[in-house]
Amino acid sequence: MSEKEDLKSKQKDNSEILEPNSINSSDENELTEIISDDDLVNMYDDIVDMVKEDRKEVDEALANFTNMVMNEGDGSSASKEAIVNLLKMKLDSADKIAKIADLKTRIKLKERNTFPAYLAQNNTYNIGTSEKIDKRALLEKKQKENKK
Repeated sequence: MSEKEDLKSKQKDNSEILEPNSINSSDENELTEIISDDDLVNMYDDIVDMVKEDRKEVDEALANFTNMVMNEGDGSSASKEAIVNLLKMKLDSADKIAKIADLKTRIKLKERNTFPAYLAQNNTYNIGTSEKIDKRALLEKKQKENKK
């Protein structure tokens, strides 16, 4: 066997290895949804409920620490750091709820064609004149008038 034939057979073997396996269209139809939209929305609702419960607990702890620092005079750095961390947790919970609202909105928009056709429309209107105006000449004329 010559070197050219040997090289061609190696290339053929490599191409067979590197080619991706084709997936039947019937397999794609069966795997269209790994998880249903309703299940996702229910999970998101559960997460929102958990975040709301956690937020209530953080509010109670924050009130206790704030009362302790203000009224009882415990101004240690650990107490102040705890207040800052609790405030941070409270603000982060609002971000989590906003993210979940975004995800729910994406699911809702996926269901329908919500993109209005008029947004993709590109109109050019010439108001006041029906003849075509050379924009470059108009700009040069304006510049000459401004110089005077």
